[in-house]
Amino acid sequence: MDCAFDWKESVETMDVDWESIGLCKNKNLHITDERREKMDFSLQNTMNRAAGQSFEELITESLAYYYEKGYASIEKTPEPMRVLKQNADHTFTAVYTKKAQPDYKGVLLGGQAIIFEAKFTANDRIRQEAVTKEQELMFERYQKMDAQCFVVVSIQGTDFYRVPWNTWKGMKEMYGHKYMNKQALERYRIRMRQVLLLLEGIELREYR
Repeated sequence: MDCAFDWKESVETMDVDWESIGLCKNKNLHITDERREKMDFSLQNTMNRAAGQSFEELITESLAYYYEKGYASIEKTPEPMRVLKQNADHTFTAVYTKKAQPDYKGVLLGGQAIIFEAKFTANDRIRQEAVTKEQELMFERYQKMDAQCFVVVSIQGTDFYRVPWNTWKGMKEMYGHKYMNKQALERYRIRMRQVLLLLEGIELREYR
C-alpha cells in the first residue's frame, strides 16, 4: 500500500503542542531524523491496522453472500476476554486474552464443518508463525474430523489467498523455509468479484 505524505504541509496545519513533539514553531519547521522515523513508524502502523480491518470487512461481506446463497453458515469466533474490574456504572473493564482458536468456524451445505484463520500482512510474504501453537492444535483437531481447514491470507490488502492447512503446516518441507511469498501463494489465489470469493472451488457434499 503506497502513501504519499507531505510532512511539512501536514505539521503546519495540525493544532498540536509543537514543543512536546520536538518541533520548532517557526515556518521553517524541522523534524529530526529520529522523530521522523517514529512518525513514519506510527503512520505505517495506522495504515496496517486500517488495511487489516478492511480485510475483515471483506470476509464479513463474503460470508454474508454465501449464507444468502444457502452455501454455508460461518461466523467469527468470539475473541476471549478477561475481566479486570466491575465499574460503578455496571460496565466492566476487560482485555483481550491470547487467541486460542482460529478466527472463523461454521458448516457448509451438506454438513461438512469449516474452520479458518485470517491473516493480514503488509509485507510481501506470510510467515508460518503467524498461526499460534494453540490454533495449530485446533486445526489438527478439526482436520481429523474431516473439516475444511485453511488460512486466508491478505498480502498488503490487495492480494488474497486460501492456503490449505496441510500446505501451511508443511511450508518447511515444501519450500525450504517457514514462509510463503507471492510466488508460492499464487496457486491459492482467491478472486474478487462483487465479493471476495472465499469458498470458490470447494466441493460441497451431497445434500440429504
